[in-house]
Amino acid sequence: MHPKWNLAVTMIWLWLLYLAGIHIFTTGFLLRRMEIVNKSHCNHNFQFNPDVKDRYHVMDNKTCIPPQYHRAIFIIIDALRFDFVKYDDTLNHASFYKNKLKIIHELITTRSHQSRLYRFMADPPTTTMQRIKGLTTGSLPTFVDAGSNFETSQITEDNFIHQCRKINKTMVFMGDDTWEGLYPNVFNRSHPFPSFNVKDLHTVDNGVLRHLTPEMHRRDWDVLIAHFLGVDHCGHTYGPNHPEMTNKLLQMEHVLRKIIANIDNDTILFIMGDHGMTRTGDHGGDSDDEVTAALFVYSGRPITIDQPDQEWKTVSQVDLVPTVSLLLGQPIPFASLGLVIDELFEISNNSKINMYHRIELLRMNAWQVNTYLKTYSQLADDFLGPVALQLEQQYTALEADYWNDVNRQQAMPLSKQQFMNIRQGYQNYLKNAREHCASVWAKFDMITIGFGLLILIMAIISTLIILQRQQKLQQSVAAKMEIDHTINWNIKLAYEVWLLTLITLIIIAYFTHLLHVSYILSMIIFIATLASVIACFYTHCQANCNMNCILPVNLLSSMDNQMIIIASCYAFHLLCYFSNSFIITEDSITRFFVQTCALMYTFKLIRNNACSSLKKEINLTTLGGNCLLTLAWMCSNRIAPIFYSCREEQYWCTPSTLLNSPAGLSWPYKAISFVSVLLVPILISLTVYSYNFNATTYGKLLLWCTPVCSICIICYWLILSLPESTLKSFLPWQHVILPRMVYAIVIIILIALFSKSTMKKIAKISDNESLGLTGLEVITKLLLLLLSFPFMMLLGCGLAPSILLCLFGITCFLTISHSSRLLSIRSNSGSLMSCWTQILTWEMLCSQSYFVTGHQNTVVTIRWSAAFTGLHGDSNSYVLLGLLVVLNTFTAQIIFGLSVTLLMPMIQYPKLWGKYHQHKARQMISYNTLFEIVIYFFLFCGIKVFVSALAATVLRRHLMAWKIFVPRLLFEAASFLTTSISALIGYLIAYRFIDISDGDKHR
Repeated sequence: MHPKWNLAVTMIWLWLLYLAGIHIFTTGFLLRRMEIVNKSHCNHNFQFNPDVKDRYHVMDNKTCIPPQYHRAIFIIIDALRFDFVKYDDTLNHASFYKNKLKIIHELITTRSHQSRLYRFMADPPTTTMQRIKGLTTGSLPTFVDAGSNFETSQITEDNFIHQCRKINKTMVFMGDDTWEGLYPNVFNRSHPFPSFNVKDLHTVDNGVLRHLTPEMHRRDWDVLIAHFLGVDHCGHTYGPNHPEMTNKLLQMEHVLRKIIANIDNDTILFIMGDHGMTRTGDHGGDSDDEVTAALFVYSGRPITIDQPDQEWKTVSQVDLVPTVSLLLGQPIPFASLGLVIDELFEISNNSKINMYHRIELLRMNAWQVNTYLKTYSQLADDFLGPVALQLEQQYTALEADYWNDVNRQQAMPLSKQQFMNIRQGYQNYLKNAREHCASVWAKFDMITIGFGLLILIMAIISTLIILQRQQKLQQSVAAKMEIDHTINWNIKLAYEVWLLTLITLIIIAYFTHLLHVSYILSMIIFIATLASVIACFYTHCQANCNMNCILPVNLLSSMDNQMIIIASCYAFHLLCYFSNSFIITEDSITRFFVQTCALMYTFKLIRNNACSSLKKEINLTTLGGNCLLTLAWMCSNRIAPIFYSCREEQYWCTPSTLLNSPAGLSWPYKAISFVSVLLVPILISLTVYSYNFNATTYGKLLLWCTPVCSICIICYWLILSLPESTLKSFLPWQHVILPRMVYAIVIIILIALFSKSTMKKIAKISDNESLGLTGLEVITKLLLLLLSFPFMMLLGCGLAPSILLCLFGITCFLTISHSSRLLSIRSNSGSLMSCWTQILTWEMLCSQSYFVTGHQNTVVTIRWSAAFTGLHGDSNSYVLLGLLVVLNTFTAQIIFGLSVTLLMPMIQYPKLWGKYHQHKARQMISYNTLFEIVIYFFLFCGIKVFVSALAATVLRRHLMAWKIFVPRLLFEAASFLTTSISALIGYLIAYRFIDISDGDKHR
């Protein structure tokens, strides 16, 4: 194999090692809860109190207890936060969302025995699919389930929907199509509507209203479910403090009045929110605003004889499942962990009889939970550990005490205090069971976690071993001014062993039917990785014959004070991963570290510039100019926070207005964004004229087409600035034509840029001694500027200038660091190949730019609206939708990954090639330098992933583990994946360009 291909395959092998470690670690850390397929039945062995059972009159095989209602209506208003419903008597100022649902306040005050309002607490993650699962199964979600929110899969666990179907109840559904994915072919009549387009406030709601009124007048259904999405989409698009929120809530007020007017005595109505929303209208996390929804219960006849409490009661969303099941006379779903809301059950005007009835319901509830826990413990031996025995003993003691009290007395003689004690005992048991399950549900597989961490360590060690080889190569270059090919040791043995071991073990596992065993695939990957790392280690030692060369000690050699400070910034950044408060303020910390690095490079430049002889030899930018550039760079870093989004934990942070849609931006901000977009074709034109290829076909294509992209983007933002009523009059194709034109133009220009003919023309720009590397700089610049068009469009009107801010930071860093480095090279104190501190700073600049583009390491700050930039709201192409969200979220990582090849010093100063008289040596130095830069980049990004994983493992029982540390890990892993793929693409582009340039010059 040619050495250049050997380098490329080695790079891919290292990349796969990191991916294998990430995959195995997350498999063990983010486990799904084990789903049990058992179903509840009424013909169980539960022992009723005979005195109470006689009052139930009839109990057949279809019903567990006589149903109190034969029909139920569920109105789900997505993101209905509790304060949207609660009436505020003290409100003395205008509010966009308070006191809009007046019908609920009227019913609570005038028909208190027929209605109840509760704080309805959701279990995080507060995404719609997980909330529907909780509302129908009564089970608790795990963190990893949030990732499934947009790939809905059928529910197989026992749930009250299937229980209704089992006893032949007629069910009707309308609204959010997520239900149809979870319960396909279950409803007798179903009217689903696409739910993913958060900018569409009306399609789902209008569709529900179109079917709801006719259904209300029909008498052939038993359960009706209507899921409205307008309030949720309004929150995502405008936030809760917007006139559109008032309009949606008033629309819901009108709908609820019509529904309530048609409720009879045999029907119970549930109006609820599946979750709340933050002050910016997002959800997905576990802040109070996100988990506090509302539940309103109403019937045509009294549902309780109790007077409502002064304070609103709080119930969990999983409590709805046992409550609804028993109200309809159905068994409680097998996996439910909910606590029945017993105050909604009345079978008599006698309060003592009702108390007996409520205790019987709580006993049924506790029996079902105890049965589930025992079944789960049998399947998972260490589930809950000693707590399982404690819960079993608590349940047994409760039952024994209850029967002792009953047997000691005559028919129903228990005092009210005895009733309350028994009731409180069962409620405590059910609450304890749910709390303990929630605390240990995402059971950590420490073996798999250990495998993942070990693979990440081995990937880092392998990278360091290969970099040690690169250190020896640098020494050879410095001594002989050519490549010493004996250093090209047999690294291919490592990835050949990896591939062969992987394939062999998978085949063996397949034919021995072991692939279904949970540990097998992780073990296979681990063994293959271990074998390949051993092969890498073996060939390294064989080539060096020195065991001390295992560790890259040369990596820390020749470090001056400035380089030590830069490395310390990176180390301190890693340590921040073990502190929740530092992660919360990571945006400010990374900005501080980048500014520190900028000062260090300037100090180093001043020090190196003190040698006047070097100034005469090299045409460097003046010292004053570099200092001014540093000052400008630091000023831009101080401006950057205006683009930052706020974490929910940053109570001091005010959300930037630049995060709003174009309709919510003032015209001065829009003007700045328009100018930013118009600057891109100007910069492209300057690049074309600077390198004198404006007369070429490709140069003309750039000069004519890029202004069209700017005009299309500006027009698109102007359209989005129009009032909602005007936007509704646009045809569907008119909403997407302009973004699609931008996508098409950019794709066509990029295809032309990477064509062989264009690359040959650009290569002619370069000095013959530079091996075309000046042309590679031109290609990279054009690539970044062209991608700025879709990136600006995806980020939105307010954040578009942040792209130019990132590009300005790249320009400043490259200019200052290359100027300093050139002086070191010419004074023989620096290497011609890569400088690891330079790449380290590049990685930190990439991390800071992630925050500059308006993102945070939290789920709620993901801007899902980007998915519909150029796509219709009812698009079923989830791959494209997801790709646009990824491009929006990881814009900075893509930019820095693609442009990492700009760190080659030969690009900036091609005359350095004058030292090397053999063309082949220059070519191999180029390939090796590119290779070294990219794997250094892999190393520093991979170390961050490893430290994030280690922090999540060590702090897995921390109070903030699932709120802060685990999201940080997931975003770091996703960032590594995006950055590494972008760097590989950048490497292949450079590889192709050097190859074409070299072949053209020697034809």
